[in-house]
Amino acid sequence: MKRRLMRTIFVAVVLVVAAALVTPYFVGRTAETHFKALITDFNSQHSGFVVKVDSYHRGFYSSEATVSVKPLAGMSERGLQVWSLLLGRQGTPKFKLRINHGPIAFAAFGQGYISFVPVLYTVGFSGDKLPPMSILGIFKPEMYSRTYFDGSRYTTVTVPPGRYSMGVFGVTWEGMHLQMQGDGAYTHMKYRLKMGPVHYQAQNVSNGDTYSGEIKGLTFSGKRKLAAHDFWVGHGLSTFEGGEFKTNGKRTVLLKQGQGNSKLTETSNGRWLSSSGEFAQEGGTVKGWPFSRLDVGASVVHVDAGAMRNLLKQMRSEADSVKDQGGRLDKAAPLAGQAFNSAQGNMSVELDAPDGRLNAGAKVVLDQPAPSSATAMQASQALLKRVNVSANLDFDRKLVDSFSKYVLGGEQAQQQVDMVLDEWIKEGLLKPGKPGRYQSDITYREGVLTINGHVMNGSTDKGGGVH
Repeated sequence: MKRRLMRTIFVAVVLVVAAALVTPYFVGRTAETHFKALITDFNSQHSGFVVKVDSYHRGFYSSEATVSVKPLAGMSERGLQVWSLLLGRQGTPKFKLRINHGPIAFAAFGQGYISFVPVLYTVGFSGDKLPPMSILGIFKPEMYSRTYFDGSRYTTVTVPPGRYSMGVFGVTWEGMHLQMQGDGAYTHMKYRLKMGPVHYQAQNVSNGDTYSGEIKGLTFSGKRKLAAHDFWVGHGLSTFEGGEFKTNGKRTVLLKQGQGNSKLTETSNGRWLSSSGEFAQEGGTVKGWPFSRLDVGASVVHVDAGAMRNLLKQMRSEADSVKDQGGRLDKAAPLAGQAFNSAQGNMSVELDAPDGRLNAGAKVVLDQPAPSSATAMQASQALLKRVNVSANLDFDRKLVDSFSKYVLGGEQAQQQVDMVLDEWIKEGLLKPGKPGRYQSDITYREGVLTINGHVMNGSTDKGGGVH
């Protein structure tokens, strides 16, 4: 019995090993078909450039493909400048890809990538041979991607540590790593981007001043899904590890850590979108002036998703056009009015410092829309008049004096600040609040700006019309 069991196990192991050795050859055919279909699908969804498979040589365990990328005919001069900046001016750049066949990509072991989950194929790319005078050629990104049998993908992009200098400017970076996961239907994805410290040095040749700084690191992560109108809804998180900036070796700005979050949500029927974002900075100093915290928040709720998609399509279709600017506005303004017809935007800023606090907030809505019979030109002209803004500002006078002393510097600067604040108080732009604090209430409606009840431009008749 024991001998029969051992023989059965031996035969099973042999079959598994044989399958693992032979299967990649047959999987390679499916991998090639899927890879080329992916390129075709990519080209059908992007209008800025086209990817072409110049050659595909399929082997037993791995294949090699050469693809080229070029802008579509008709790209504007501005677009071509951005293109050459990213990929260089040496014609159409070519990328050589190494494709390892599943289900277990033996050829990928030597590259340091191992997956114990069966894969259809893997793709690897190294950017060390990209044009050296292009942005991608400077950073030399490395890409590795696994595609599973259900079509889902796991992709990493790594930028190795490096340095670049040009004249009196130089920058060094300690690398970046991006991870992305997506399902086979391209409707769900997760991502995480971690960027290491970045240092820079520069000099002003006219006066000899030197500048240097460091951004200590950034992290972005999130989870998104494709919504009804092709918006990627979901949430994201971000962290800022801090930064320091110097002039002639003396610190001018120090920023401590910060954290942020963002959301884009849709209603259950997919009609309305809402977006929000917050960022909290844990203090720092500016020319010796300290602050302990800075909070910034913004949100837009109840945006018409369908109208917003049409607006973005219109803007994209006209992005490269430099003609008929007025005509572009006539087309975009009615779409913008539809997208934000019942939306509301909010923004807030809170600054805490040892010498006081500043609060500011604003709310933006659109008043009733123009009649449906209005022409595009009329809708364009009426859009700004529909904007209704209410804002408020509240701050400690000691906070302004402290900022003036450290950042603006000198007794003359303080005298100038005192004169401006006193003049604003006389004109009603500021009014006293709690002891030592000042505030301002601001509204903008139907083209009329009002501060603390004083009309600053235009006037209104009994019916609310603007003269």
